[in-house]
Amino acid sequence: GSDEERLAWIGGAAVVAVGAFGAALSLGLIPRPVIGRPAVAFLTLFSAVVAWGGISILWSIQPDRSWDYFNRELAYLAFLLLGVLVGALLPDAPRRVAVGLAVLIAAVLLWALAGKVFPSLGPDVTRNARLRLPVEYWNALALLGVTALVLSLWVVSVRRRAPALRAVGVVLTYVSMIAVVLTFSRGGIVIAALAIAGWLAVSRRVLETLGALTLAGVPALAVCAWAFAQPALTEEGQVHAARVREGRIFGALLVAGGGLVFGLAVGLARANWPERIPRAQRRALSRWALGAVAAALLAVTAAAVLRAGGPGDWAQARIDEFANPVSASLTQGSGRLAAASSNHRWTWWRESWDSFEENLLEGTGAGSFGLAHRVFRTEYSPFAREPHNVVLQTASETGLVGLVLSLAALAALVIAARRALRRLAGDERAAALALAVCGGAYLLHLLIDIGWDYAALTAPLLFALGVLVAAGGSSVTPGGRRWLPAAAVVGLAAAALLSLATPRLAEQRVDEAIDAISRSDLTAAAEAASDAHHLNPLSTDPLYKGAAVEELRGNVEAARRLYVGAVDLQPLDPETWYALGSFELHTAGDCRAAYDYLNRSWTLDRFGPAGERGGLLDRAREAVNAGRARC
Repeated sequence: GSDEERLAWIGGAAVVAVGAFGAALSLGLIPRPVIGRPAVAFLTLFSAVVAWGGISILWSIQPDRSWDYFNRELAYLAFLLLGVLVGALLPDAPRRVAVGLAVLIAAVLLWALAGKVFPSLGPDVTRNARLRLPVEYWNALALLGVTALVLSLWVVSVRRRAPALRAVGVVLTYVSMIAVVLTFSRGGIVIAALAIAGWLAVSRRVLETLGALTLAGVPALAVCAWAFAQPALTEEGQVHAARVREGRIFGALLVAGGGLVFGLAVGLARANWPERIPRAQRRALSRWALGAVAAALLAVTAAAVLRAGGPGDWAQARIDEFANPVSASLTQGSGRLAAASSNHRWTWWRESWDSFEENLLEGTGAGSFGLAHRVFRTEYSPFAREPHNVVLQTASETGLVGLVLSLAALAALVIAARRALRRLAGDERAAALALAVCGGAYLLHLLIDIGWDYAALTAPLLFALGVLVAAGGSSVTPGGRRWLPAAAVVGLAAAALLSLATPRLAEQRVDEAIDAISRSDLTAAAEAASDAHHLNPLSTDPLYKGAAVEELRGNVEAARRLYVGAVDLQPLDPETWYALGSFELHTAGDCRAAYDYLNRSWTLDRFGPAGERGGLLDRAREAVNAGRARC
């Protein structure tokens, strides 16, 4: 769901479901949920955040991207509303949703690991060998692994469950650990540790949790250690035969380790451990176990500090490495796990802050950081569509208004979740606690990565948070049928579907224009480009395709108008100026105009194509300096 076309289908399905639920509520066909004021405040504020992002299209420096981002948030709002409805109306909703989410993510992780065992199922590792399918982004997959890890610990901690089911929970812990490590996601591993600490703090099932972690962790680390020693599994550019050979061994070790974990877990569960230990002794053992873990962590940290020459030198070295030079990128192999570099994040964060200061109140428009960072960078940094920090991204793109609304929504979420947890008891409360820890891990991840861009990650977790804030509420018996509210709900759902679909239909017409150009059917190409522009007047792509058609027809003035239209639409985009300058240089032959436009592109982004040595800007400058009016 990082792809806008797939998001249209995923989000569209959620919108249809919400519309159907809303119409049924208005018509009195299902009970009306009562979810409490904090939950209502959270939904209202989240909706305001989405609406403000949509309004930012009016002043956005990249309006087509802002429309796409608004559509993404519309889809997420639909999933959140679905979660609220399910949480309020479905009995024992937190437990059922937690089980369903655990099963779903377990299937995802097993498919990802199958790609290591059978290379034909996995991704091409020419660029890197990090575990990433089917989500296609390693850090997002890592956080799904963290979610599965927390849910597996919840399964293990419920004492009333059958031994075999608790053993399955330990196996899921084992699989989750291996998956998280093989993504080579440093943030994922850190957040996994924090999530485990969070679960230990809220669940009070210390011995069960530490026992499951030990039982699953030892064989998981052994499998990972063997995998790290095999370049065919952990490094890019490996030959297929080696990947097949080592993949089979990895699969055998993975299954053997899982079988061992399951057998030991069943045996311990049948032995009724640790329930047979008296409560007082169990508390003492819990304190001793936590103390031992803390002492081990302190010992490792102290050893690293002493090796670096002392606390001051160690801290300074980590800070210097984190704020790494923009010319340095981390390797995509397993060696990256030992690095403290931010991998350009520090640079993107500074650029995002600079953008926020320049556009304090309203921002540059939702989803526009990819353009803003090119405008505000003073030294080279790799292209990024997001700064990998949702707080800074919200501030820079939607300004102080968007930031305040988002922080208020977060505060309302925390209050609503706490109220919901007070309403619950027993296993249902334990499941809700697990969902809360998963939500906390997700929010932490948003401070260092781009999980908001992946529906595979964000949609299910927002759904789970919706279930959490509404769980334990009451419902009201429906009264009369209210046709006007039902019609309003259906109308809003239809408008949301139209917003989701229209940019995708425009993209299809752009593709059809490209196909028509390749067939030399310029009439069909012009019609397709014109249709695409009418469907999405915020995008520059239809204008570029229409201009290309006019160039092929020899209509220089018509082509120029379309290129100028793209510049007028996105005047801060160096690509629109570069396209106009290229047209003037190659087609119109106006060296002076080409130089002015290409120089404007270079001024906006000196690290873009206009800054290439011997490129179009240098050619236009050379012609102008030589006094040639025509190229």
